[in-house]
Amino acid sequence: MEPGMAEFFRQFASQMALGLVHTSQRSVGYEDGKNMRNFLDLVELDFIERGLEERQWGEELKRYLTGDALGYWLYLCRTGVPLTDWEQLRQRFCAQFCNMTKERMKVMIAENVWRGDHHAYSARFATIVAQGVSIAPDLLVGYYLANLPVEIYREITQGGTRKFADWQEAAAALATTAAPWRDS
Repeated sequence: MEPGMAEFFRQFASQMALGLVHTSQRSVGYEDGKNMRNFLDLVELDFIERGLEERQWGEELKRYLTGDALGYWLYLCRTGVPLTDWEQLRQRFCAQFCNMTKERMKVMIAENVWRGDHHAYSARFATIVAQGVSIAPDLLVGYYLANLPVEIYREITQGGTRKFADWQEAAAALATTAAPWRDS
């Protein structure tokens, strides 16, 4: 077990013993900045499930932070960043802690070459997108389609005439295309 998790379980157990935490409450854990984007997604779900108003999320966030992430939260407080603007806080935390630059993300996308399995191709692409910075949906569609063989690209885009709202829509089209490469 990781040292951070052991500490989390110790704190959680002591809070339960004091009656501060109900067993029905889902535990998110703590974040030090190493996995910020996924952590913020989980925290948002937790806040919604607990019925907190969005303007309270920034203040509540400190209860889940440790290390550099907590230090950054304190810095934002000291510099007057409004904690009631969740989208701004989310963007600032991601900018500070999401390690993959746009350039690195593009390199990884370029290295995600077609190997004949649409499930694996889409899964690798999804992993890159989840770890990277935010990129406009139309650009992601282009990146997703760029590494497909020409004949598959033509088929799912209907000769370049079909447009997709996002890369997931393009992935769904790839999965349903009746092509010889499709798995049975």
